[in-house]
Amino acid sequence: MKKTLALLLCLAMLVTALSVNVFAVEAPTVEVVTHESTASGDTTFAIKLSGFESLKGLDLTVTGDDGVTMVSASALNTKSALAVGENYTISEDQHTLHIVELSDDLNGDIITVAAKVNVDGASHKVTVTGEFAKSGEELYVFDEETFSGEITPFVKSEKVEVTIPDEQTETTVSQENAGENYFIPYGAVYNGTEDAPEYLRKDAEGKFVVSANTTVVKFPVPDNGFGTYGVSDGIINDNGKETPAKQFGNYVAEYKPETRTYGTFVIVGDWSAYRDWYLKNKAYSDADLINKIYTAYTNKIKTDKDGKHSYIPYGIDLDKDNEADYVIQVMEVEQNKYLWKNDTQLEYGVRFKGLFDGKEYATVALYKEGDATKFAKEIRVDKHN
Repeated sequence: MKKTLALLLCLAMLVTALSVNVFAVEAPTVEVVTHESTASGDTTFAIKLSGFESLKGLDLTVTGDDGVTMVSASALNTKSALAVGENYTISEDQHTLHIVELSDDLNGDIITVAAKVNVDGASHKVTVTGEFAKSGEELYVFDEETFSGEITPFVKSEKVEVTIPDEQTETTVSQENAGENYFIPYGAVYNGTEDAPEYLRKDAEGKFVVSANTTVVKFPVPDNGFGTYGVSDGIINDNGKETPAKQFGNYVAEYKPETRTYGTFVIVGDWSAYRDWYLKNKAYSDADLINKIYTAYTNKIKTDKDGKHSYIPYGIDLDKDNEADYVIQVMEVEQNKYLWKNDTQLEYGVRFKGLFDGKEYATVALYKEGDATKFAKEIRVDKHN
């Protein structure tokens, strides 16, 4: 049955009386909170409605650009779970999602939308328009009619085609070969095979001397020229025993060792489930959540005997049984070694060893300048097996 906001409000008023919230609340706001997509293009974003004196119903249209496909919707506080075809519909081209639903007498709600985006290197925009019922007769009025958010897609590395002049046996590969918004890090140029690489030297100017059998891979420059650019799997010798490992590479385009110290905030566990819970229940962006966890972590390590080089666990008790269901462990790792650097750029990494099957490993690069800590925009996540 096709629903309209006016019809729903009329039906609701037949069986309930309007209540008045006597407590003062902040001005109503609508915010679109997005996550970066996965490598396959899956993403989730939230529409956070807050500060409503008495939210009785909503009629929302959520529209994505040509690179966005709507998949499903759910809500935290509506009277019933959102069901496709009943509480919401998705357009034939799957770029638009329409929700009409009642809420309880609340000051807000969090609506979560699952979507897919084209992993084409470009950011994708989603916009929200709609009506929000204050009562059976009155709608809220906003200064702006459209609310929007931007979804950052996961950008993959690419192999670089290298042509050796006929009269030469080797040539030089430099930043010019990478092109705009890409770079070629140490460890991305090698002879031999990917399983048994022989890495080539990267000189102070960022150049490599390559031959016909050389593989060259370029990586996207992280947003704002700072962050984790790639993940690699390998086997290391750990006290005479071969053990799987993951290495995350970080890149700094403006290296300032005189005023900044660098590092990585690492996460092990069910990170995707953990952050999705906070998106659906609190509408925290990745940046919000990382800052809150880091603040809690730094407050905790002040009393830890081993200082910051210890994992600290965090979890969510979903079923109220005093046991955490989504558990992550976090630790700050300071940068004291490097993969490559010159006077203006820095490449450094962090390695996980002794991996656990089914667990996610994630990193967010950071630097400290004075009392401030700055986190990179991207969080790189990779699951073991």
